[in-house]
Amino acid sequence: ILLVAFLPFQCYEHPNGTTAVTEFPEVMCGEEGEHSRLIAVGCVFIVLYGVGFFGVCLWANFMAPKLSMSWPPFTLYTR
Repeated sequence: ILLVAFLPFQCYEHPNGTTAVTEFPEVMCGEEGEHSRLIAVGCVFIVLYGVGFFGVCLWANFMAPKLSMSWPPFTLYTR
């Protein structure tokens, strides 16, 4: 999912000097409209899945020792 979120940022240059999104050649980079919407959606997914998933993993790493000491079934559920 994160690779798809970075697709709007990957542009290539046409022979006539314009740039387009690699996966969607009909979408011109830097133009208002569709490319701006793709960039916005890509940024949202990068924050939600990239930063959010990393944050949940950090939280789980810090909470796992506490939960395994205070709640014995935790070790059974997380095997």
